[in-house]
Amino acid sequence: IRTKKKTKALLIGWGEELNELKETVNSNPHSSVVFVDHIEVSSPLLTSGTLDTLKTVLAENGVTLLVVDIKNEKVAPLLPYFYNLVGDGISIYDVNKMYEDVFRRMSLTSVGYFWFFEYVSIDMRIYEIAKRATDIIVALVVAFFWILLHPLVAFLIKREDGGSVFLSNQLRIGRHGKTIKLIKYRTMSQDDGGVWLKEKGNQNRVTKIGYYLRKSRIDELPQVINVLRRDISLIGPRPDIIDLGKRMEKEIPFYMIRYSVKPGLSGWAQTLQEKPPQSVEETRIRLMYDLFYIKNRSYLVDVVVLLRTIRTLLIRSGM
Repeated sequence: IRTKKKTKALLIGWGEELNELKETVNSNPHSSVVFVDHIEVSSPLLTSGTLDTLKTVLAENGVTLLVVDIKNEKVAPLLPYFYNLVGDGISIYDVNKMYEDVFRRMSLTSVGYFWFFEYVSIDMRIYEIAKRATDIIVALVVAFFWILLHPLVAFLIKREDGGSVFLSNQLRIGRHGKTIKLIKYRTMSQDDGGVWLKEKGNQNRVTKIGYYLRKSRIDELPQVINVLRRDISLIGPRPDIIDLGKRMEKEIPFYMIRYSVKPGLSGWAQTLQEKPPQSVEETRIRLMYDLFYIKNRSYLVDVVVLLRTIRTLLIRSGM
């Protein structure tokens, strides 16, 4: 909603994600908040200079909202001062919560072992039962249409290059690191073991019919068998090819948390990222979306993802 008068806010914390938040909020004409400044607290030692700077910014800009990286140890010494500001009519808001609200993904700086215990190790049996029932019903319906399409799809794949109809060795990472074998139509000239298409030296290419199978997501239809086998769910983080998953585990902290829930045929990240990740940085962004899903997972969220996936199929967008 466009507002005539925006709330003046001060951003306090450290890291690239905070800079991204400030730029995005301030460039959005519909935002009800505008950041007048960003104080980067780079040391856990509270200095008189830091406090003086803070007081000056508050006084000169009419700030009524502090967006603070509350869990950051470098900010901790300032918390008693922030507490006293509440009585002066200044509100305090957690920067990680605002990051989630704006981007619909988790800030990786807020993720750790305590985060895992808080949002993953919880009893969600009723949700899991409802989710499984939906998986079975929808998978059976989709399987009916897949069986009707299969003869034509198999013919077109064979006709192009004479290769196999299905991928022969799609071993992927399942829940809790278990190895699963996905069933997919072959859309590329060869199985490259999870090497990104744009990686140097990769000669693998999407086939002509493969392009359209990917565009329409028809290449994913055989995975209804995996859904019925309990390997994956309809909704959840997309499972990595094993070699690629191991690479990302070394590159990105807490990467394997995404496998604390059952992987999915489609997921929150797939509805918000235009294309599958093709670099470590793009994979890091996907992880942020996956962790947002894990934290907020519910039957309603699953329905939203399912409807967004259907919309994507109808408009044939992305690959």
